[in-house]
Amino acid sequence: MKIFLFLLINIAVIGWYFYTFRNIKHWLFLLLQLAPVLYLGIYNWYLGIDVVTLFDLSLIGLSIFIFQGKRVKLSCFAKLILFLEFLFIAWSLLSALISSVNINYSYGGMILYLKSFLVFIILYYNIKNMRDFNAALYSLFVALFFEASLGFYQWRWAATGISFLRDYSYYRSAGTFKLPNLYGGYLIIIIPTVLVVLTIQPLKLKWRSIFLVLLAGVSILALLASYSRSAWIGFIFQITILILLLLRQKKVKRRIFKFAIVLSLLLSPVFAIYGERMVTRFETVKNSLNSRDVLVDAAKETIAKHPIFGVGLKNYARYGYPKWLNRPLSARNPENTFLLIAVESGLPALFFFILILLQSIVKGFFVLGNVRDKYFIVITASILSSFIGFVIQNIGVPEFRHFPIQVLLWFEIALLARIEALDKLMTFRQKVLKHSFLKKKANFSAG
Repeated sequence: MKIFLFLLINIAVIGWYFYTFRNIKHWLFLLLQLAPVLYLGIYNWYLGIDVVTLFDLSLIGLSIFIFQGKRVKLSCFAKLILFLEFLFIAWSLLSALISSVNINYSYGGMILYLKSFLVFIILYYNIKNMRDFNAALYSLFVALFFEASLGFYQWRWAATGISFLRDYSYYRSAGTFKLPNLYGGYLIIIIPTVLVVLTIQPLKLKWRSIFLVLLAGVSILALLASYSRSAWIGFIFQITILILLLLRQKKVKRRIFKFAIVLSLLLSPVFAIYGERMVTRFETVKNSLNSRDVLVDAAKETIAKHPIFGVGLKNYARYGYPKWLNRPLSARNPENTFLLIAVESGLPALFFFILILLQSIVKGFFVLGNVRDKYFIVITASILSSFIGFVIQNIGVPEFRHFPIQVLLWFEIALLARIEALDKLMTFRQKVLKHSFLKKKANFSAG
């Protein structure tokens, strides 16, 4: 009965999205978000197996829509991101060709890099108006609802037993990701945007408002159920940064009170009921850090030996790992995204990756200072806080190596890249409507 209810609710949410955004292109946005999640359960995604998947089909379908209607021009930011990502991927490939012991693993990683990066290009060209933007945004929310409700189900009861999900029972929820830290990282990238969109929405008994309230609640509970310390710390930083960013925006200062109420209603029961258990989770931090110090030292030693090209993408755990450390294959990577990139693809690749993140954060601040529409202000602030939270969490977790996180990161960068142009379009239309209204009013008075 519980499984049936879980499936029924998720089918209803997906059906609501299809009904709200009645366009094949918008349905492909949703498939683009759901496919990587299901990809984890079905395929050996870490090898980057080059087969036709739902994700590939959504990319192919969306590439066709690029040529429909008015062509979107590349902004300076988009061109710079394309250039930096080209350098990052090209250097990763070069280092793999030079250093990899098993090039097949590196090819698999490169395929995933390329596929996730195509998300940025295809999404950028397909977001041509506000409806496209909202469809892309809510596709993120629907995919998050699926993962969060699955995590909640695992926490309260057990694994679903649905064969293609391949989830399992554990005291920490992991959704389809199988790794609780990765699952927590996925949640915190999207949750801030959910909270600000809920805050900006008028409180009316409509399906969209009901969905957002339900999504916010189940997402917070799923984040709790992941018992991921790095995700919790990243989330605290995100929310703090988000509030500080919103306080600096005069147009949305009044919304801060509403945001604080929403946040209090969501977090207060969690801390009241599970606060002691959460504190207990941090009591083992010292032991955890000590065990990770060995991994960090091993990675630094390897980087010192191979600073330019590393040991090859996806090769470190299998072939580049120091022989003097006796650890299972699943526990060999340094618990740090930046160290992992450096050890596998060299310091130049790490430099390009950091530039991509820095450029996105700088662009976020620039957009936040220029947009006028309240809706875009809060979304820009939430995406910016997500980027900063991503950086903080990835200091303690090698999250970027996982395909769904790569897809999600490029998805949000594409949204950020389109906000400024859409805001200018909205402002122009509002001015035209206002001018038209004033003109009609003057004519009426004269008559």
